[in-house]
Amino acid sequence: MLKRIIIAILVLPFLGFLIFFQNPYPILIAGIISFLIALFEIFLMFEKKGINIFKKTGILFALIIFLIALFKLDTIYILYAVISMLFFLFLTLIFTKNVKNLEGIFYTLSSVLYICFFGMFVIKLRFLPDGIYFLFLLPLLTWVYDAGAYFTGKFFGKTKLIPELSPGKTVEGLLGGIIINIIVAVIIKFTVLPSFFGILHAIILPIITSLSGQAGDITASIFKRFAGVKNSSSLLSEHGGFLDKLDSILFNAPVIYFYIIIFII
Repeated sequence: MLKRIIIAILVLPFLGFLIFFQNPYPILIAGIISFLIALFEIFLMFEKKGINIFKKTGILFALIIFLIALFKLDTIYILYAVISMLFFLFLTLIFTKNVKNLEGIFYTLSSVLYICFFGMFVIKLRFLPDGIYFLFLLPLLTWVYDAGAYFTGKFFGKTKLIPELSPGKTVEGLLGGIIINIIVAVIIKFTVLPSFFGILHAIILPIITSLSGQAGDITASIFKRFAGVKNSSSLLSEHGGFLDKLDSILFNAPVIYFYIIIFII
């Protein structure tokens, strides 16, 4: 626990600086690198199950997709990239003459789509009007819920939320995390956020992101249970791997983006 706190103290101020930096590219490039590392962790987890993953191809096309989003090119190019990737993978299958690689093609493709299609919304959030504040809300509402759910569940948790997939999650932790998330969001609304972010948004958005973030966390837990591992990696010490810290953010990014597009902008 002490290592987790020390890492958070060291990382969070730097992350906050990058988020509020006027130039959007440093934080977005850092985000893309983090997502690519998370993708690589997924590939390694699947390889533990004996699946032949096309790691280099997957990382290359994931980078291309993220760069298309970063430079705000027409979304049709993303479709071209996905089609090209699928075409390249099937050509590889033909030339290797190994039908067992078919399974690896679908695991590779689905992993890239999972990371890229959700992760792209982080980039889209930053490029919205007042995108600095919306990008700030993404890790805030995600990690405040995670911390609130963790400590509430640890001290008060009794009722298992979904033990078949994530035995550590409890209903009490879920509710406690939501309440703490709302409290923090209301405080931030009156201290940091612009006036257009009303009190109703400060109540509704934390509830939605708490639920969607929890879904993202459980989704990553399915990957880990499938691979038979506790964490996606040990790159972040007691925090686990990059996927462990980004799983909820991946689900929350499109949720926040569409909420802002529909109800705020």
